[in-house]
Amino acid sequence: MDKVQSIPRSEAAEVKGLNKYLYKAMDWLGLTSGIGIIGIGAWWFIWCLFNYIFVSPQNVMQQQIHE
Repeated sequence: MDKVQSIPRSEAAEVKGLNKYLYKAMDWLGLTSGIGIIGIGAWWFIWCLFNYIFVSPQNVMQQQIHE
């Protein structure tokens, strides 16, 4: 039987940036990758809509966009 060679740690692709935190959040919530990304994206979208509708602008640029 042939042994399966594992990839050395130095050559293995590391998860970086936003993906690293997405994977941590999905692991903490106990979600699979597809469901986790969709769930986190939906939560982000709803949160942005909530902020856009109910939070008052804090500076001139936000005031122009808000109007």
